[in-house]
Amino acid sequence: MKPVCNNQDILLVWPLEETKIKIIDANIGSLKDLLDMGYDLIDKLLARRVINHRQQQLICSKATDSEMAEAFLDTLRRGSNCDYEHTIQCLRDSNQGHIADILEKGGGKWTCLLQVNPLEIINPI
Repeated sequence: MKPVCNNQDILLVWPLEETKIKIIDANIGSLKDLLDMGYDLIDKLLARRVINHRQQQLICSKATDSEMAEAFLDTLRRGSNCDYEHTIQCLRDSNQGHIADILEKGGGKWTCLLQVNPLEIINPI
């Protein structure tokens, strides 16, 4: 169920759920590379109050698209569950549904490290 996002419920939807923070963290590289922080998206984020004008200035002051995306994702990590849900809708509205899917459903890469005893490799039992 999507969180209700009104002023009365703001305390119920903040801070951002740990699972959503983990989705951002697990996919940070892809999100920085793919996220188009053009004015279309920024205007939508402002209209839905995901970011404020100060945050907009901070994001837009960055030199590269990747740095802009990183600044936004850092803001999103510190936001509310409502901000996260609104971001997903803003991404869909700005034709970035593939990124919305990552934030909605997760993704990322899992690394599995096995502990191997070097002696077992040299002298198998």
